[in-house]
Amino acid sequence: EQFSAWQLRERQVSAAIVTRRLSTLSSFYKWGMKHEIVEADPVYLADKPKRPLRIPVWLEREEQQRLEATIKNRENIPINIFGDNQERMTETRRRYEMLFGLLLNSGLRISEALHLKASDVRLVAGTAKSVQVIGKGDKERLVPLPEAFGAVFGFWLKDRARGEYVFARALGQKPVSAQAARAYLRLMLK
Repeated sequence: EQFSAWQLRERQVSAAIVTRRLSTLSSFYKWGMKHEIVEADPVYLADKPKRPLRIPVWLEREEQQRLEATIKNRENIPINIFGDNQERMTETRRRYEMLFGLLLNSGLRISEALHLKASDVRLVAGTAKSVQVIGKGDKERLVPLPEAFGAVFGFWLKDRARGEYVFARALGQKPVSAQAARAYLRLMLK
């Protein structure tokens, strides 16, 4: 605890780093106990500093409207590795429109949305009502979708096989990476 307080007070180290260092020390002592080098873990019962809660960042209504307008604008389609193939570029653009629309309407993390399978979307009469996602820490949650977006999303999903990724690059393939999706968004916003 003195080591923790010294780092926070004297060295001005953040609580997250101090917690990580204490965890490392604890792992080292567990290893030492396993190999009978030390008799106890002095870090085990030590109080660890609390991380400050971060306030989530969100888009204001005007920013959301500008982003939606940019996503729907078909004049700014970035040229991809396939060159100037309009059909393929338009298909890619539709996939990203749905991805970014889902993010705006559900609040999902980009990695959660990219790993959705068609079986994770609850469809009722062709309308997507909710999505079931597995997020950080393998926690499962059910996220409702707005009616207007649910109708569009459900129509887009109508011919997909239940085990297929929603945002797969092509039939039977995996989705793009989160970095690729962010890069595409940056190209759209230029």
